[in-house]
Amino acid sequence: MKIQLISKIMVTSMGKNRLRKKYCSDFTHYFNNSELSDIIIQVTENGWDPEDMMSKSKDKYEFFAHKFVLSARSPVFMKMLSSSMIESKQTQLEIHFPKSIFYMILKYMYSGSIELDSQSVLDVLATADFYNLEDLKEFCGWFSLRSCMEGDKDMDICKVLHSAEQYGLEKIKVLCFDYITQHSMDILLSSPNWHLLTEESLISILDQDNLRVPEVEIFDSLVRWAQKQYAILKDLHGGGSGKNCINSSEPPLPTQEEFLKRKLSKPLKSIRFASMYPYQLSDHIEQTELVDKDILYEAYRYSAAGVIHPRHLTSSQLRQGVKEFQFESLNDQNGVLYYFGTLEGQDDTYDSPVTRKIIKVTSSSMSIGYPHPFAGRISTNMYTDKQDNSYYCVDLGTNYVLCPTYYSMRYGGDSQGSIYAAPKNWQFQGSLDGVEWKVLKDHQNDMSLKEGYSIAGWELKSIHSYRYLRILQTGPKPKKW
Repeated sequence: MKIQLISKIMVTSMGKNRLRKKYCSDFTHYFNNSELSDIIIQVTENGWDPEDMMSKSKDKYEFFAHKFVLSARSPVFMKMLSSSMIESKQTQLEIHFPKSIFYMILKYMYSGSIELDSQSVLDVLATADFYNLEDLKEFCGWFSLRSCMEGDKDMDICKVLHSAEQYGLEKIKVLCFDYITQHSMDILLSSPNWHLLTEESLISILDQDNLRVPEVEIFDSLVRWAQKQYAILKDLHGGGSGKNCINSSEPPLPTQEEFLKRKLSKPLKSIRFASMYPYQLSDHIEQTELVDKDILYEAYRYSAAGVIHPRHLTSSQLRQGVKEFQFESLNDQNGVLYYFGTLEGQDDTYDSPVTRKIIKVTSSSMSIGYPHPFAGRISTNMYTDKQDNSYYCVDLGTNYVLCPTYYSMRYGGDSQGSIYAAPKNWQFQGSLDGVEWKVLKDHQNDMSLKEGYSIAGWELKSIHSYRYLRILQTGPKPKKW
């Protein structure tokens, strides 16, 4: 009779981790170690740099490696170092990637770990893709996306999306679309890498109903995308000098107008022209000469009579992320500041939007009082210092921009009123960044606020949208604002 004794050893997760660390530590010992090395990899400081490749004086850096490790970790090295390839007989291999990047890649192959930063991660991703290191590619994609979400200034979501498309990271691509939709205002208005998006990705974004950007700004961002594409093409064609740097058999460089019309023919179908104001169409869109006259006619007809062809119905609808405010009368409750003061209409009780910490109000200086009542609805005494270019400025924050069509202002004065102290010369200005300002209305010797505690309003025809809005004094100093 045979008795078989089976001993079961339960390995805890802690034990597994300890074994894994020991395994990684053993292999890491051989990273860039000449012991048992059977191949030397040479790289230069800048990788595939013509000067590095052509100059014999350029330093080449050497890494000791082991063919079986490279082959086990990378399908590319497996093919390269197989018996049928020339490289399999060599003891030295020249790699055209920057020294710092290849160092990280090689160390990852031995240790299974890597330390990334936002400045190098996309280069690491490109190298990982070249060597078919799928796990590392996925990790680089997640790291890049997380860097964007955490506000890293060295990382841009358009660059991440471009890399995700280029290297087949579908999960990252989907999450990038979601992120762009949620942060569409900043990205469409200010991203320096908007031009990296493919036409397909661009249309997918523009078709989203919940973009938080006014339609004119979406149109302008689309034009900037096409203009950058043309600039790149022009550089490839010798800067438009007539000398073709790509291939002498290539067709001649088209004019910018021809290129833009062709490049924008499909993406423009995603723009909701009928949701724009008539003056935006006539004073801005029509002036670009990029939009078909039939589309403009349809938009004008809707603005005038509310009639639109069923197939263009979406073009007349505001996106869900955009809200329109309609002026009725002075001191009404239809304005954007009142809207913020009621928590976007969710609270029946009004409170100052500054108190609710939705917006901020700043001033050039304060002689008496504080600047925040400027955006409120309660009478108060507040004075700027008597100096040139005094101002009050409203900051809508990072989540909002406003295309103003009407604004009103109340003057303090005194109970009897003072025509001499009332403001008469000022400008209403808008800005996206708080640095460059656009004059939206220039008031010169305006007597609308001559009565004490009087209120007056003015219609505007602003084409663009702004985060910052301010009243800038341009004439004789008033005593009170």
